[in-house]
Amino acid sequence: MAFGAILAATDPVAVAAPLDEVGAPPRLKTHIAGESLLNDGAAIVFFSIFVGRYFYEDLQDIGGREHSEDIDLTRGVTMFVQKAFGGAAVGVCFGLGQLILLYILNFYTADFVWHTSGVISTVVAGLVVKLLGRGSINGKNPIFLWDDDSEHGNEIDSSHMHICT
Repeated sequence: MAFGAILAATDPVAVAAPLDEVGAPPRLKTHIAGESLLNDGAAIVFFSIFVGRYFYEDLQDIGGREHSEDIDLTRGVTMFVQKAFGGAAVGVCFGLGQLILLYILNFYTADFVWHTSGVISTVVAGLVVKLLGRGSINGKNPIFLWDDDSEHGNEIDSSHMHICT
């Protein structure tokens, strides 16, 4: 079961190649890449549950009861909910925390350290994040254009990076 959890994750590179051949819209590739990240997360959750179950059975044979727990269906579902939704909740908290922290640091630094306008600094910072961040997500960064070769996967290959002028 643990081996099956590893193999169950979708490979977005293998899916992206046929999509390029049939001329699918780039937004579809973005959705598939996002879905693949969620599949990877689910595979890790299932892997940890199945490995925990395996080691419980294995450790029972050698008397290691204090280092393991019995994972039945109820405990497995509880672990899945805890790991999946708990991970999402932590991600939301950190994402919101980063936004709040960046806003406070930006405003404070501009207004009180450099004695400039904190409001204008915050607005311009928001515009920069929207311009560069959104472009990076869509694969159309205005500073760098990356060739979208699916055989390179998630790695950044410097031979495929062109600086815009």
